[in-house]
Amino acid sequence: MFLRSAQGLSPRLALALLLLPAGAARAQAPIRVEALPVVVDPAAPRRTRFGRAELLAALELRSQESRFGGLSGLAPLGRDRLLAVSDRGDLLELQLRLDRGGRLLGLAAATIRALPRPGWGGLDVESIARDRDG
Repeated sequence: MFLRSAQGLSPRLALALLLLPAGAARAQAPIRVEALPVVVDPAAPRRTRFGRAELLAALELRSQESRFGGLSGLAPLGRDRLLAVSDRGDLLELQLRLDRGGRLLGLAAATIRALPRPGWGGLDVESIARDRDG
């Protein structure tokens, strides 16, 4: 979900994801990810105000890729890209599709790749952060 304060504070990113794993593939590769609009309040589907926050977009992401799902952390990569890390140690890069005003419309592309696992057995990643060098 993209939320913006009613007082015009800078946008805050809080992308709500419902992730459904299934399918197959390996290594760094483009994957097909569907981005479906989410109705947050079924009783008032056009509602955009939630207290002082304004809902700008909410998407449900789905993929048949077996490694897709369980995303624990998100990091913005510029204005129109996100890097996400999965519980299983995969990195997903999402190219966002925005309108001219910068509102989220959906996804333009996605790629997935495994994190290096030097001598580790299982890997459970819960967060991601970028340093100053990117």
